[in-house]
Amino acid sequence: MADFGGLIKFRLSDGSSPFSLRGNVKHKPSNRSYEKVVNSDGSHSRTVTLEGYEFEMSLEHKAGVDYDAIMELKGVNISFIHDTEGVIRIFGDCSLLGRPEIDAMTGEVTGITGVSRTYREVR
Repeated sequence: MADFGGLIKFRLSDGSSPFSLRGNVKHKPSNRSYEKVVNSDGSHSRTVTLEGYEFEMSLEHKAGVDYDAIMELKGVNISFIHDTEGVIRIFGDCSLLGRPEIDAMTGEVTGITGVSRTYREVR
């Protein structure tokens, strides 16, 4: 787990940062979903659905971390600091979803996804 992609910082609206863990993220940098539509005459079109910016994270487990407290955070800003890429991905006004699961063999925590109102990258 030592080779995780970067540092994940959880920042509350009051500016405090109660958690900082090593981890990795898969993210969707668009807040829209495009779906095909086929009309009765055979022509095609598409629909656009607005969605939040979504992400899935995996964390390095640390003893004493209260995963319920992480999951209960509301309106939190989460920064994914990717050391090797030199980029910070910031998701604002997040809600976390899912159920954390710890792999005792590797120490990896999975099962946490999230959705945010805003997204930006800083290089």
